[in-house]
Amino acid sequence: YLFELGNRSLALSVSIAGVQIGEKIASVPQVLGKSSQSLQAVEALGGNRVDIFDPAARDRAEEERIQAWLARINEALSEDQFVLNYQPIISLTGATGECYEVLVRMQSPDGDIVSPEQFMPIAEEHSLLDDIDRWVIGRAISLLAERKRLGKDTTLFVKVTPSSLVEGDLHNFISAQLKAHGISGENLVLQVPESKIFTHLRALQAFQKIVGSFGIRLCLEQFGTSV
Repeated sequence: YLFELGNRSLALSVSIAGVQIGEKIASVPQVLGKSSQSLQAVEALGGNRVDIFDPAARDRAEEERIQAWLARINEALSEDQFVLNYQPIISLTGATGECYEVLVRMQSPDGDIVSPEQFMPIAEEHSLLDDIDRWVIGRAISLLAERKRLGKDTTLFVKVTPSSLVEGDLHNFISAQLKAHGISGENLVLQVPESKIFTHLRALQAFQKIVGSFGIRLCLEQFGTSV
């Protein structure tokens, strides 16, 4: 507001900071402290503005972030936007044949590669690991069939999350994929983290017995880290 004071003109501005009171901010010191911080923030921006702090806004932003990731994961599953990388495994005893560890990545719409550390925790929290495991295993079996047609002796090591074993139907999916591609499972090795098998031991034992009849082997990865 511009007003006259004698021969001088003065400009007056007002900044207002408010706080929405809720479960996370309910006490008087919390309200006054947060409102003081908000007031300092608007003054630093030049003042003459209003800022209302909403403690639930951060939760909403986090929920929106999670929902966006869930949409990306589901789109990657339906549109084949996951990418498999293959890390060579070299035998120190001179074993013949090629061995690779299969590593899953996600491809973003703009072509960037997204590491599993960014989407796997959200996929696990929302029960999507089983779907990702099936996608990876299906692609790995398809590749093994292709390598076999080319006369290549190739073994693939594929990570399997214990939650997929709890679902109880993964062995049927694997069996169907092997039959569809006309190969056995002798060149497929499923990796299970040693630190997590103890909470799924019975399911793992039953699973190993079934897939063993397909020729598939199981191995423990990260061995010794749970001690």
